[in-house]
Amino acid sequence: MKATYYHPRTGEPCVLPADDYHKTRYLKRGFTLEPPEVKTEVKVEETEVSLPKGAGKCPVCGKTCKRVRTHYNLIHKGRNKEN
Repeated sequence: MKATYYHPRTGEPCVLPADDYHKTRYLKRGFTLEPPEVKTEVKVEETEVSLPKGAGKCPVCGKTCKRVRTHYNLIHKGRNKEN
């Protein structure tokens, strides 16, 4: 008789003996009979835009501005409550 156990550190499935002796032995070592809970992390990556210090074109909308960084922060980063 065999059963699928899940490794305590890696969570990988292992097919091992399932008689009473071995079952008790593997469970004491930290193996589980249920698959581990999968944790999904959602990462939101913010793209970095290189902005010139003074006058130039906005890399997002192409508008020519006297202060590109200020325009970008106000319009494209949502800091302007009017837009």
